[in-house]
Amino acid sequence: MDTTERGPARRLQLRQALVWLEAARGDSHAALLRGLDDDPRAHWRRLRERPLTRSATGDRVAARHASVSAAQSAPALRLAPLADLTRGPEDAPWPDAEAASAHHADQAWQRALSRAGEEPDLVAVARDAAVGTLAAVWGLGADAEQTLRTAVAGAAGALDAPFYAQSQARTREIAQAVALLRRLVPEGAAGGLAVAVAGTSMVTDLVTGAVALGLPPGGAPGLPRNLWDQDPDRARRTVLETLRLAPPVRLEAATAETGCVLAGEEIEAGERVVSHLGAANRDPEVFTDPDRFDPDRSGDELAAVLVPGAAGAAALPFAVTCAARGLLALAALRPRPATGPLLRRSAAPVSPSLLACPVVTG
Repeated sequence: MDTTERGPARRLQLRQALVWLEAARGDSHAALLRGLDDDPRAHWRRLRERPLTRSATGDRVAARHASVSAAQSAPALRLAPLADLTRGPEDAPWPDAEAASAHHADQAWQRALSRAGEEPDLVAVARDAAVGTLAAVWGLGADAEQTLRTAVAGAAGALDAPFYAQSQARTREIAQAVALLRRLVPEGAAGGLAVAVAGTSMVTDLVTGAVALGLPPGGAPGLPRNLWDQDPDRARRTVLETLRLAPPVRLEAATAETGCVLAGEEIEAGERVVSHLGAANRDPEVFTDPDRFDPDRSGDELAAVLVPGAAGAAALPFAVTCAARGLLALAALRPRPATGPLLRRSAAPVSPSLLACPVVTG
């Protein structure tokens, strides 16, 4: 190892060791940072016992809906993960989310599904459709679109890196992919780099999450054709309920630029506050029967779903639109699960994406 890499490598090892040690000692926040728990609900319940928790990792932790909402709106707290991706011209909101991008998404989903065959892997299909939609919106040619696909794949893990340090090799790969994506973003493109890095992965997670949540146990007798009923409003409601119950971004961090008070507690300048969006969006004080998948929830409850700020917020309109159009395309195919378990990425506390979601259609 080069001597210039020994310092960062040592810090990486120490940070990872601290997370694992405190997780073993029962620190729920550390356990969630470790990213190995398939079902985080027990940890979320413990973290919601107080408005704000001090983790042994050094983080201040918000998990209640009210606390997370307060953290997101606190002027003294600066959002950290991928915040730099939303600077510059890409600060503009996504244009015509329900029109232009929806039109491109319909075509991209049809192309992706036609290439997939009768037993598609929805992870691959959704990623294909998301990147195809973005390439069309940006007006990229065939070569640039292929470069976009390669760079998006290389940037996987960028959302998790601020919470669980990646290996040095993986960190370099992410940095190189993000640099490549920066060169592909058209000048003045709304959403910009945030859509490429966060939005494409959010589309994949929202679609696979909606299908996995909507499938009956064991997959029989198959997904009812009327789950989305070719209704754009119902498809969108399904995406929003998936955003609540299986969020593609579970954590966000903010650093206190000045001292402030949050949830009745003093936060010192420089402290990191980590919000657990997954926990907040299952808060029984806000959501009825919070562990139940229910796209027919009231409009007030769906409007109360907390979404990530910074890069996540910039990418969300694209992700919701593209995912909803994907559900409409899938509805007619009646997807049901193929044999085999659903596998998730490990050490991914922010975006525990499915590695594969094999289904049978027709």
